[in-house]
Amino acid sequence: MNKSLLFLLFSVWLMACKSTRKVEALPKPIVQEINRFSISSTCKDASVKQLEFQGQAVFLFEEGTCVMDKECRVLAKNGKLLGQLGGFTGNTKILGEDFSKALFQKELWRKSPAEPNP
Repeated sequence: MNKSLLFLLFSVWLMACKSTRKVEALPKPIVQEINRFSISSTCKDASVKQLEFQGQAVFLFEEGTCVMDKECRVLAKNGKLLGQLGGFTGNTKILGEDFSKALFQKELWRKSPAEPNP
């Protein structure tokens, strides 16, 4: 089978697959912050994750491992800063509760190895 036919069959299969899972669009303030963060992040392993914390979706902006004592920001859907984790003091609490209770939902962005550091 040639490559064109395989590509065509794979494309048809992908279009035929329907997800029953509802996809929720990201809030505009979070999309804007991810765009800013993707430009300003300096570590090759920087990432943005969505978690559930205290019954709401929150967004964790992790700088990565190349920066010592850098705080990770936790934002609400509206882009409001809820708090910062780590840093020089090693903070582990957001809104008075230990952030280890947060439930991971999904990774939204990770710096690509092909992206140059600014």
